[in-house]
Amino acid sequence: MSLTGEDTEKLRALRAAIDEGMADVEAGRVVPWDLEEFLEQARERAASSSK
Repeated sequence: MSLTGEDTEKLRALRAAIDEGMADVEAGRVVPWDLEEFLEQARERAASSSK
């Protein structure tokens, strides 16, 4: 499977969001987790990183 540049940027944004969430967990911060909010943030990051 070949990824487009857009796909690569989306994956980078998703990985950044996951890393940020894991940093909270590792620091002992319990934060409410909402899948829709998580996906929206990933989309926003992908859009801003592709500009």
